[in-house]
Parts: sequence; C-alpha cells; structure tokens
Amino acid sequence: MTALPVETRPSIWLVIRRDRREFDEPVRQLDEQGRLRRMAEPSDVLTALDRDEPMADLIVIAQAYPDEFSLEAVEAIRRRIPYVPLVGLLGSWCEGEGRSGTPWPGAVRVYWHQWFPRCRRELNGLTSGRPTVWTLPATTPEEERVLFQAKLSHEEALKNEAPKQSSSGMILIHTPHDEMHDWLSLACRRLGHGTVWLKSGDPLRMTGGRTILFDATECRGNEEKRLAELALRFKGTPIVALMDFPRIDDVERAKRAGATVVLSKPVDLDDMLWWLDRLTTELDSGV
Repeated sequence: MTALPVETRPSIWLVIRRDRREFDEPVRQLDEQGRLRRMAEPSDVLTALDRDEPMADLIVIAQAYPDEFSLEAVEAIRRRIPYVPLVGLLGSWCEGEGRSGTPWPGAVRVYWHQWFPRCRRELNGLTSGRPTVWTLPATTPEEERVLFQAKLSHEEALKNEAPKQSSSGMILIHTPHDEMHDWLSLACRRLGHGTVWLKSGDPLRMTGGRTILFDATECRGNEEKRLAELALRFKGTPIVALMDFPRIDDVERAKRAGATVVLSKPVDLDDMLWWLDRLTTELDSGV
C-alpha cells in the first residue's frame, strides 16, 4: 500500500493495550497512512484533550477480546469529541461480541482481517474531504451505514462501466457449491470480468486466468492440498482465498499454501471487488 504524503496524513490516535499478531498489519497500515500516536488506555485520550493537544482526525481502539475496554470508557471519549470518527479494530475473539459482550454504540466495527482495504478507502476519503462510512454521525444506525456504502459503491461502479476483460484470461472460481459459484460469478461481472468454474473434483486442465477465487472453510486437509495444487498449476496467478471467520493462524497457513489474499466469509462484496481490481491491474501491468 502506497503511503500518503506526510503533509496530507490524518492524525490518528490508536488505543491498544497489547501487541498481537492479528493487529500487526492493521497497525502498520495506520502508521503508513497517518500520523500515528499510540495510547494504552482510553483515559489517555481524555488526558490529551484536557491538555488541549492538537485534535485527532480519527480514533481507533484495538480490542482483542469482548469488554477489554468498557462501554463507559469509550462513551467518555464519545461525549467529549462526538465529531471525531471512532473505529473499533477488533480481534478474532470479538466475533461473537454481539452475544457475549457489549458492543460500543455508535462506533464503527472492523475486524482485523477486514482492515485492508477499508482503512485505505476511508483514510483517502478523510484526507480528501469526501464522505465515507467512518465519517457518518455516531448516531447513524448500522443499517444506514450499509446503505450508504452501497450508494458509494454504486456511484463508483457507474464510473467504471467499461469491461475489463483482456486476453490474459478470466477469473477462475474454485468452489464445490453451485450457489457460491453463481454469486461470485455475478459479482465478478460487475467489474466486467468473465469467469470459469473450476469444480473441486475436476482435473486442473485449464491454463491462464487473471485471478483465482478459492472458496474454503478453514483451509485444512484436502482444502489446503487443493490450494497448494492450484498455486503450483497456475504459478504467478494471484489467489484470493475465502474462509470462514479466519484466525491469524488460518491466514498464515493459507498464505503458505499459496493464497495471495485471505478474505472472511460472509464476504464483503466491496472488499472482494477492490482486491480483484487491484490484483488484475497489477497482473496486466506486470507489477
């Protein structure tokens, strides 16, 4: 990810108590894209405000497990600076927080495996003054955030209506499920990409391909073996692995087997299409 020029980088206050492998990449991205200041506790934010220090453009709270930071501590920040976007960077243990914890009302929730490219999109919008999901008012319901993102995506799609197919091949879809193939194929056509279905039991006779979408569960056993076979057979072709609620160990295992990118299922369509556009563009340009 190309870093923003220093003079345009937003000021980011990151509250994080402990270093965890799942947070390493998101923190690195924040450091590249913003002027990052780390804090250990929400109270450190309040202390900075009491000292009238220059205001942050964005506050990110990295929470490793449910209720690591109390609702009261986060709400104290919200009351003091309701106009500053507040984003929760959440670890894998927080994926059931809606049932076993107390999600912070008004905060945007992004899991560590969703962070890129959302961080890039949002920070670019923040620095350019364009409206983004993260800059919506804290009182915005989650349903309205989803609809707003859909509106932005539709507007972006209208700017890119020209088909992007080229002689370098199609998007190859590897899944055993008819419904998943149909959904992924339809999504790819939104970007103008043709698709070919690589069924799980079929021999790998096909050549070429711009990108491979690999539908998996935990990418263990036969799935891991098949992923490695694909990476060997289509050497140099980027592979986007789709996995069920991946943990950091799952992501690292899939990448060792040959995945270029790992996305969590249920798949966010905007994230997947962003990666397809980026990877196919890099392939065509020889990056």
